[in-house]
Amino acid sequence: MIPGMEEGVRELTRPAADLARTLAHTVLTGGLGMAAGLLNLAFYIFFMMILTMVFISYAPNLYDYVRILTRCPKDVLDRFVVCIRSSLHAVVTGFLLVAVVQGVLCGVAFTLAGVPQAAFWALLASFVTLIPFIGTSVIWVPACLYLWFTGSTTAAIGLALWCGTVVISVDNFLRPYFMRGGIPAPFLVILVAVVCGLIAFGPVGLVAGPVILGFALQAAREAKADEELLLK
Repeated sequence: MIPGMEEGVRELTRPAADLARTLAHTVLTGGLGMAAGLLNLAFYIFFMMILTMVFISYAPNLYDYVRILTRCPKDVLDRFVVCIRSSLHAVVTGFLLVAVVQGVLCGVAFTLAGVPQAAFWALLASFVTLIPFIGTSVIWVPACLYLWFTGSTTAAIGLALWCGTVVISVDNFLRPYFMRGGIPAPFLVILVAVVCGLIAFGPVGLVAGPVILGFALQAAREAKADEELLLK
């Protein structure tokens, strides 16, 4: 044995061991986060389905109960119903359009980076956009790791930068923009409503925040109309 060789080998293998531990920790943490996100998404979808079924089944009764409890005129209550329906439609439209845009952006990046079956992974990325706080990272993070470990270092870094900046920012800015079609409010106001909804209600806030904003705007319009009638 050459003097000092054992210590030299140990020094060379230590960074590799540290890298392996870091990678294992990252993979484990990412796997747990993805599982929690998928579970959260499943609960969210189940909750929304049950809530939708209840509202559809008992809509006439709920309408009558609200009229009795609030003593609200029928024409005013009808306007609130239309406002809530328009807000929900805007939320669903925002979800779908953002999913399409993010899927296309991921597909272009996957193709340029040389990810195998780029179209399939792009389609999958469109579906996972509904997972709160994780979204498309479930797809593009493993794709970056695959490129890195197969020797495509530049492609991996480029894909990570593209998806970590452009694709993620699309969700934050385009969703409120697409919602403007059903919620007559400035872009920043809708963005604040989405963020506040997330903080207050969690994933359900993605729907609850814009709907509450639409309801509040309609209430303000009704109050203004009543004030104008009183001044005449």
